[in-house]
Amino acid sequence: MFLMDKKFVSKIQDIFIHEMTVIPSRIRDGSFKMEDMVPGYRWEYLIAPEDLPQVSLTPKETVWEEGHVKLYRYKAQVPDPAKPPLVMVYALINKPFILDLRPGNSLIEYLVKNGQDVYLVDWGEPVEEDKYLELDFYIEHYIDRCVDKAREFSDAEKVNLFGWCVGGSLVLIYAALHNEKVNSLITLTTPGDTTKGGMLSVWADKDYFNIDKIIDVFGNIPGKFIRYGVVEIYADRELLKNNIFYENLNNPQFLHLYMLIEKWMNENIDFPGRVFKKFIENVFQNNSLLKGNLEINGKKVDLKKITCPYLNMAAQLDHLVPFDSTKIINDYVGSKESVVEIIPGSHVGLAFEPMAQQVGWTKLLNWLKNHSERPQVKEKEIKEKTKKH
Repeated sequence: MFLMDKKFVSKIQDIFIHEMTVIPSRIRDGSFKMEDMVPGYRWEYLIAPEDLPQVSLTPKETVWEEGHVKLYRYKAQVPDPAKPPLVMVYALINKPFILDLRPGNSLIEYLVKNGQDVYLVDWGEPVEEDKYLELDFYIEHYIDRCVDKAREFSDAEKVNLFGWCVGGSLVLIYAALHNEKVNSLITLTTPGDTTKGGMLSVWADKDYFNIDKIIDVFGNIPGKFIRYGVVEIYADRELLKNNIFYENLNNPQFLHLYMLIEKWMNENIDFPGRVFKKFIENVFQNNSLLKGNLEINGKKVDLKKITCPYLNMAAQLDHLVPFDSTKIINDYVGSKESVVEIIPGSHVGLAFEPMAQQVGWTKLLNWLKNHSERPQVKEKEIKEKTKKH
């Protein structure tokens, strides 16, 4: 827990006074930059290193890695884990520790305690050479390798496959190409019909968003470029968030969670250039994924080839990817069991908003239980194990 002394509060108040007096004048004279609105890690300079928030504390092991991409395994904390295992694919924008935020506030911890064998794809931080990689390579190499490794280590023919936001689009593409390896598919706050609104669709509008120019300049898309793009969309909320922060300086529980979320929101990773281009053009700008016009390694991606059970989870207050955009995906898949669930909260509410967790985590776990099986240990085997102990 953080030590909330008078010195800490005094320094924070100094920052608040600075923002409320200096920034408005800089807006008027044109010297203000968007990043000035993002508190970032100012609090890191005010707190002892040992008191900084720690993340990703659920025990795990690396079972496969290639370059900066790793596959973590979180073993179920029960003697007879459910099968098949769950493979989680997060977005390519932020680090995946949002899924394992802190003990007692971790989706992964919740799942493994409830008998699920969980694998998490960590995309790592791309290097300059990754600007030449294609979306096709991410689907047919990285994700396919991770799925196969999960099947191997858990001795399972198939996996339950989960994707969040951009990760949801990636697993939709993968499942359409490799339906035989997927027992059930789960997507969360995943863009569908981008003509149905949503701030990300506005941000990526092809009439204003010149992807080629950005790639020519940067190679990979800088993580901060995307972060500040979201800040620009929600500039008023950024200021409101800062104000709430200052109002809760003497609330250690609030500050701890606030700093964890800020850590995640501001530890951005670059998006490989060509992957970004193909993703934005085919998912946001042209709706090619839904129309069946997207090709991966020369093969058409037909969502009707997804015949496994499908759970599509949308957030009630998601302004980035609204419900009307997300729910349409179910009309395009070939699954006989195709379910849409609305959970309370925002785009990332499932990770840290209490009501979203209460509803969303329960729905996800129930889905996994209903689409998994627990191996039955024979009475003879139980007796033999008892004798050994």
